[in-house]
Amino acid sequence: MNNSLLKFQLRALDVKNIEKGALGLGRTDPYVEIKKKYSYPASGSYYYQTVYRSVVIDNHLNPFWEEAEVNLERFCDGNLDMALQISIWDYGSKKRTLIGILETTARGLLGAVSEEGNADRALALEFRKPSEFTTKTTRKVGDLIVVKATLEDD
Repeated sequence: MNNSLLKFQLRALDVKNIEKGALGLGRTDPYVEIKKKYSYPASGSYYYQTVYRSVVIDNHLNPFWEEAEVNLERFCDGNLDMALQISIWDYGSKKRTLIGILETTARGLLGAVSEEGNADRALALEFRKPSEFTTKTTRKVGDLIVVKATLEDD
């Protein structure tokens, strides 16, 4: 499994527009990051390591990213049940703004593959707006559609 690749393709739907612009015509420029979570139960602490970052899709609230592949060892230390955090960001010229986050696993991604195409929400994962003062999340700010996800030997 150490030489396996996780190949996946993601799409977001109904991303919250946080870039209103002149006359309300601006659009969010979204990209996603996937981070694996390392936990230290004895101290209750944890940290995240980025394992994937998509390209920015300019001015789009329903972005569709190219297929990607990441070595499974790099992606989740070869552990399909390792906690992952997927975040969606707005790329601005002066700053990056976090729009929403969700937590899943590599197994969760593999199990959330859309059965009816890239707009099928039946198995969609929900991005939630992060609360400013807690690790809990609040309202929904978009859906993550896993268009495809497969494990392949390298």
